[in-house]
Amino acid sequence: MGKDLVKYHNDLNLLNMSNLKGKEHDLFYAICLELKDKQNTEIIIDINEFKKEFNFSNKLDKKRFASYIKNVHNKFLEIKSTVETDKIIRTSNFFTFFETNLETGKMKIKVNEEYIYMLNNIVSKYTRFSYIAYQNLATKYAKILMPQLMQWDSTKRKDYTKEELFEMLGVNEKYKNDLSNFNRKILNPSLKEMKNVFYNLKCTKLKNGRIITGYLFTWERKPEEEKETEIIDNEIVISQKFYNRLNYYLGFEIFEILKDEFYVEKMVEEFGEDTSIKILDKIHQNNKNKKIESFEYFRAVNKRLKTYKIKDKIEKAEIIEKEEQKQIFEPEEIIKLNKKEYDELFEKEYKKHLEKLKQEHNEILKSVFKIQFDKKYEIDIFKDKTIDDVIEQKIPFNNEIKSIKNITKNDKKIYTEKDIPVEKLLSKNGRELKGIARQMRINKLLKEYNEN
Repeated sequence: MGKDLVKYHNDLNLLNMSNLKGKEHDLFYAICLELKDKQNTEIIIDINEFKKEFNFSNKLDKKRFASYIKNVHNKFLEIKSTVETDKIIRTSNFFTFFETNLETGKMKIKVNEEYIYMLNNIVSKYTRFSYIAYQNLATKYAKILMPQLMQWDSTKRKDYTKEELFEMLGVNEKYKNDLSNFNRKILNPSLKEMKNVFYNLKCTKLKNGRIITGYLFTWERKPEEEKETEIIDNEIVISQKFYNRLNYYLGFEIFEILKDEFYVEKMVEEFGEDTSIKILDKIHQNNKNKKIESFEYFRAVNKRLKTYKIKDKIEKAEIIEKEEQKQIFEPEEIIKLNKKEYDELFEKEYKKHLEKLKQEHNEILKSVFKIQFDKKYEIDIFKDKTIDDVIEQKIPFNNEIKSIKNITKNDKKIYTEKDIPVEKLLSKNGRELKGIARQMRINKLLKEYNEN
């Protein structure tokens, strides 16, 4: 693809061109190819060069060719689109002017300004295909159907009601009442031709009981195209993994919006394939009935997924922190150190704690750390001391050596937690303090009692 790449807005597929013959379809898309990204409504085509470049026969004499051109003018000027609402019905023609100079072979063409957006700066909701591949199709019906199916090439499936398909193809009345003949002369030959364009193309008849009500066209990505997502000429190619997941979910009515390739491309561009899969999985898990009406729904689900992700990270961090605290601050037994050992180890561990938290020293942080540190280590004033040393230095006793009493009558009492009245360990609301708040209150009271 490149020079021969036909690309236009999907709205162009709404034009009814069933009255055109095979070569006239070629001419129409050749005009689209010439007008692509030209930012104007008028072009001049060299018919002589056009016939040569796009394989038009040069054997027609001037009279027959003039008749052919006149017929082309009339048919192309009849190409129109009708938009219908509850209040308004509006019909407009795609082309407004044709002029062909039979002497010079120049054809001047004007497109309705209302339609020029379909051929310029197309970045979304577009159909694209190779003009060469299109030109190689022989039958009128394959030429009508191929661009229509190409609109759905990202999802590789499209269904039509019987009435929609017949109207689009401009099928003769006799075929509408003779489906066997329709299949044999129109549908099957078209499918056979288009298999060179659509890999493993199939058409499934949709039935209500024994009555055919519609047709489902499906095809697959070519094996050599099964690769990771990449960007080619600013156009997205989805991976086989994403395609398979998308194709599965398109079987559910709630995902009908994704049958429009615009939303598929927008999803991959905005979220990436992996996140898009997570979004689809989440919707399928939680939403069984509500039909998705707008792309904002996908954004909302993605936002919730991010919230869940942050919440999971916080919960995991809290679990890790609790485990670390359990390992660091809740050993099976308390380690006894003399005061020098205790002070040195405390400073060393406190420094590591600050580095881990990436915080600078402050007294509150140090106090909280000390509470946890004291659950693992404590000062043993009798470590490395004899009883004589204790008596000579009048060292106060701790709770664990109450068997040694009255070393001296002048020794000062050492207050412990048991000496603190219960009412001192209540909050302002009269509730019992717990955890760190309780331990900080105890430390504060013991410091006041033992200093007085």
